[in-house]
Amino acid sequence: MLDHIEAPPITTKSAAAESVENVKCETELPPAACWDVLHCNDWQTAAVPLYLHEHSRRPAPKTVFTIHNIEYQGRFGGNFQDDVMGLAAGWTNTLSYDMGVNLVKAAIKTADVITTVSPTYAKELQHEYYAHGLAGVLNEYQHKFSGILNGIDVDVFHPANDKSLFASYNAENVDGKAINKLELQKILGLKQNENVPIIGMVSRLVPHKGMDLVAARLDAIMELPIQFVVLGTGEWAFEQMFSSAQQKYPGRFSSNIRYNDVLSRQIYAGSDIFLMPSKSEPCGLAQMIAMQYGTLPVVRETGGLKDTVIPYNASDNSGNGFTFMSYNADDMCDALHRAVGLYYGDKKAWAQLQQTAMTTDWSWANSAAAHEELYKAVEG
Repeated sequence: MLDHIEAPPITTKSAAAESVENVKCETELPPAACWDVLHCNDWQTAAVPLYLHEHSRRPAPKTVFTIHNIEYQGRFGGNFQDDVMGLAAGWTNTLSYDMGVNLVKAAIKTADVITTVSPTYAKELQHEYYAHGLAGVLNEYQHKFSGILNGIDVDVFHPANDKSLFASYNAENVDGKAINKLELQKILGLKQNENVPIIGMVSRLVPHKGMDLVAARLDAIMELPIQFVVLGTGEWAFEQMFSSAQQKYPGRFSSNIRYNDVLSRQIYAGSDIFLMPSKSEPCGLAQMIAMQYGTLPVVRETGGLKDTVIPYNASDNSGNGFTFMSYNADDMCDALHRAVGLYYGDKKAWAQLQQTAMTTDWSWANSAAAHEELYKAVEG
């Protein structure tokens, strides 16, 4: 699975509503008023808080708006407000953006609370480099803006439960991981050797995901004593680059230009290192999934990657992966060198990092608790 998108519950019911199977309002208010909090996600639902201000009779439900990726803002032409939305001129300032309308901007201004999918991404969105034109409005409303880290389904993405794997394993007994590596090498035409680290990448092949960094140093990466597996689709130039690399490095490089959920899970389990050099990453779930499978991530310190991947510290063997800060191909290579060096040089330390990664709670439990507290606070 190239991208795993999970979201928190959309709404929370009042205590009275929870006591009956079918909720019916006993007032003339719109059905939305049956809810205490209405949680909207991304530009497709960004107009909801605005319409509640325009049309709902009081008391209207409180609204939470979550930005999953601010690149997608719901921008339309100048006539959209009148012709499609049917909103009066009084809302023009709320909606207007670059000679048109911007639904995410409107949601930021009209929702009671704004969230995004990691604490670091919330900080990054206050800077134009990340905010795609909306840093100003986010800074204006930063008093109601915060980041809550996403989670994953740890029952679905778990090497003890995953039927896609060649052998099951868990944090207490990781022997099955070596079997998955050998079988992955076999099906992908790589030389079978359980002692050679595999770098895995499951991603969209686009610049946003750091593919330009990989392109700049692919040959340097392949100079390391490693094998490299890529799964994904995207821009033609990157697809061609990886296809050519398979021809250039037979038995060491596997290019899989397609979507394949089963193979993605086999890569998570069979790899040793998971490369995720994203230019920006609101949260990222792939690094959490990789760690669930005992595959240590090498990531750039951005968004949720920074919040979830703790760099290895040799002084006390702490951490769960390897990181680099600057968006720079040489820095990425340095992080890969550190990971490969530890793999070969200190098996005990490597195993400790694996244990830390596999036993960290990546579930929705923490996120759900944070959302519950948020809902209670916004209800007042």
